[in-house]
Amino acid sequence: MRMAYSGDLASGRTRGTDSSYSRLTTLEPTGGMTKSRPYRPRVMLVDDHPQVLRGLSRLLGPSCDIVAGVAGGEQAVETAARLMPDVLIVDLTMADMDGLEVCRRVKQSAPETDVILVTAFDDKQVAVAAFEAGASEFLAKHDAAAALESVILRLVEKKRSGP
Repeated sequence: MRMAYSGDLASGRTRGTDSSYSRLTTLEPTGGMTKSRPYRPRVMLVDDHPQVLRGLSRLLGPSCDIVAGVAGGEQAVETAARLMPDVLIVDLTMADMDGLEVCRRVKQSAPETDVILVTAFDDKQVAVAAFEAGASEFLAKHDAAAALESVILRLVEKKRSGP
């Protein structure tokens, strides 16, 4: 599967922009016993293309809780500070603020949030700038669809298992 602004990511439904959802409980009662449920990472999506937000939501929905999908950098910074997602997936190129600046600001207000920068530009200099801005991962869009779920789960597991 390839990530793009149309086609496979254009399909699907999103839970809307700037909406939040409650965190799943990790324990559920079952006839006097308590059964553990797998942890679902809380993920926030940032892209100024609604079809990409819908596609990412559909792609990640089965394994993650999509806590918000927002269309711009300013809104992303405010929403991430309020919701404190486990992972923020942000497009590098947006009209109001680029993904590098979103990453820098989110890491200041929510340092425990892992940021994954996704871009159409598979460029080493851009990747270096992403990591310097505080990104945990940098993915080219053509690779992102296949790798995104495993990257999210790896980042969250690393954080949950401790140093």
